[in-house]
Amino acid sequence: MKILNLAYCLLFSFCLQINLSAQVVYQEISGQNLNIGTVLNWTTLEEENLKTFIVEKSINGIQYFPVFECTTQKEDAPTTNYSFLDIKTNGSVAYYRIKEQLSDDTYSYSKVIEIAQNHQNNLLVEQVSDISDTNEKGILSIYYSSLMAGQLVYSIENETNFVLSKETTSVFTGPNLLAVDFSLFPKGEYTLKMQMGEEIELILFEKLDNQLNFEVNNSIPRSYTVKGRQE
Repeated sequence: MKILNLAYCLLFSFCLQINLSAQVVYQEISGQNLNIGTVLNWTTLEEENLKTFIVEKSINGIQYFPVFECTTQKEDAPTTNYSFLDIKTNGSVAYYRIKEQLSDDTYSYSKVIEIAQNHQNNLLVEQVSDISDTNEKGILSIYYSSLMAGQLVYSIENETNFVLSKETTSVFTGPNLLAVDFSLFPKGEYTLKMQMGEEIELILFEKLDNQLNFEVNNSIPRSYTVKGRQE
């Protein structure tokens, strides 16, 4: 009888520790596949002792891998909202879950969200060159890959969304390079819009002076220079 009681206490203690580690309370977790990628949104009510959120993705619902990480933003408000844009959406369905990493390095998982991929993303911007890395002054180089061949329409817009120039170029399956001449543009903020079919990728940057120094927007997680916009 004593052994049974001891086993019961150990089991109760183990369950209690698991319950205590799950200290994130969600109000909602949702996702939607758009022509710019898959947007995952989640809202929390409580985030006690939380360190980071890690979004994990799977294409078969069994094997997951991390695609995004952010620190907690909990403030003195009833709810806290988070979002993540996944531009790598090329399958028929994707599964997402959120790993909650706590301050003591324990973790737990949210429920799994299954999202049908109705829009395929064929373009993926890999790198945007720093203007100082190029020998040709005024040339901004965009390295990107494509899953299919076609025609790419790219345009330059100023900060008021006025189109300053618009061109078309051929896209090949695999790696591609787009070199855009900004030597005639004054300093200021610009958007390079790349469109192939219904898919749109935006690159945000600022020309700092007339000596062609540039600064690419690095504030967007995972797709560090790319921001999608639904037309």
